[in-house]
Amino acid sequence: MLIGALLYTCVVPDMTIHDTDTVGQIYMVLEGLRAMTSGRKDPILGFLPSFLMPQPSQALDKHAKAKAGRESSVFRLGNTVDAVQAARRNIHLSDPILRFCLTIVPLSRAVYFICDNILWMGAVGLGGIDKEKWNKRCNHYYFFSLIISLSRDVYEITLLLREETLAQKSQQCKSINHLNTNHVQRDFGWALKISSEDFFMLLYQSLKNNPPVLLDLIKNLCDLSLPLDKLGIFRINPGVVSLCGLISSVVSILTLTHPALKLRP
Repeated sequence: MLIGALLYTCVVPDMTIHDTDTVGQIYMVLEGLRAMTSGRKDPILGFLPSFLMPQPSQALDKHAKAKAGRESSVFRLGNTVDAVQAARRNIHLSDPILRFCLTIVPLSRAVYFICDNILWMGAVGLGGIDKEKWNKRCNHYYFFSLIISLSRDVYEITLLLREETLAQKSQQCKSINHLNTNHVQRDFGWALKISSEDFFMLLYQSLKNNPPVLLDLIKNLCDLSLPLDKLGIFRINPGVVSLCGLISSVVSILTLTHPALKLRP
């Protein structure tokens, strides 16, 4: 599971080291290990489409890259099926906002996995594929899924802030029998009635007490840097993009090794 993070680190030295053969050899070793993990359904590497993979050297062996691409492509087809099944499960959630977000996100990911496989078919010469067009489509679906994921994070944070506000009110009043809980939960105007200092303190306490929400927010923000740069929405230094990818991989590893840190519906 560490290979995904190591792949991103190959890009950083490539920004400063001009010995592309050395960097390329390291990358090929990691790429081979990445392909070998496809049989074990590694959740980090399988989620990483081919157009997101770092390309540190132009002198890499094309045959080896094509072989690794074929193996990882089969794995991504499995990820597409998993994403559709996740959408089918989440469509039954009771919360309408969570139901919408957690249904749209896996469906959009399934679509860009399909686009990525089409892009791979063109790369190995299986058809006349407009690589630029399909690459842009991949980035569009990836960007859309991240926007929805961030919207879900904002919604979760809003719920946490309201819960923290209710908890503080209950402590101040000693009793919450006179509070209309349902009304407070639906009233978004409470955020306008507190000072900015109190708001940020509430935000800090809420995220501190709920690490899964904080980690998911960090991961999605880091992932967002790549499509922003690829789509030309906001140009970002390649080194910064690689650093964000490394942070995202580390967060993914944490949530896998410690399931309690994973944000769940």
